[in-house]
Amino acid sequence: MKKVKKSLKCTYLDRSELLGIIPSQRIKIKTLGGLQLETFLYGEKEGRDAIIMCHGFSGSSSNGILSQIAQALSKKYVVCRFDFRGQGASEGDFYDSSITLELEDLSFVVDYVKKKYSPKNLILLGHSFGSAIAFLYARGNTIQGMISLSGEGDLEKAIGYEFSVEQMKNFEEKGETTYVNWSKGGKMDRLGKQFLDDMRKYSTLNAAKLAMYPTLFLHGTSDDVIPCNASKEMFALVSGKKELIFIEGGDHTFGFFAGQSKLDEVISHIQNWLGQNF
Repeated sequence: MKKVKKSLKCTYLDRSELLGIIPSQRIKIKTLGGLQLETFLYGEKEGRDAIIMCHGFSGSSSNGILSQIAQALSKKYVVCRFDFRGQGASEGDFYDSSITLELEDLSFVVDYVKKKYSPKNLILLGHSFGSAIAFLYARGNTIQGMISLSGEGDLEKAIGYEFSVEQMKNFEEKGETTYVNWSKGGKMDRLGKQFLDDMRKYSTLNAAKLAMYPTLFLHGTSDDVIPCNASKEMFALVSGKKELIFIEGGDHTFGFFAGQSKLDEVISHIQNWLGQNF
């Protein structure tokens, strides 16, 4: 990333287990190419509304944030979190990461949840870059709701958040760059230019304009990775029922890694919004 942010420092240690948050089931979902996606399920009960979580780029769903939210929501909902290919405990090479492939991963997870639990309503929840993936998936697929946490916003602007001048130069001259892979202990990993190409190819702004489903945006006012204006811009474009809530003093992970967690506040807003809309 352009800057190393203290709030994002975490390794692929399964923090959910350290916190005593144990999913009801841990499975592997196979992609078209045969890769296994590490998947965690909570609150399993057929016919319940389902929430599928998308983590941020170079992270994992086991960083503790999504697992805490999943546990809290599992009392009333089927909740599924998973690791995108090349990240976390899923198979695949981080070098090959792209928006196109993350959308493919999400589609396999959605298909599994729909077939297994037959939910009446399907809600996507995305954190950071995962929010962009969720919005892009919803362009051509039916969902009933969206929750965006510290969302990436406009991908064209996000290029400046994600990559330094040096990284951009490497993409152009070498066809690849190095990038901090937080899901693998914060090591520098090789990343191919296809990721940048996809950021230029896809439009989250256009996806937001097509959003007719209820949408909740939550963003910390002290986010030093993605400015809260990114959510404000997306919020303005959504056509359906929408709500934007700023978490005062919250950073990119709502204080989770800074020892000043505001996750209880975030969870409360999510639960209230879900209760009002589903």
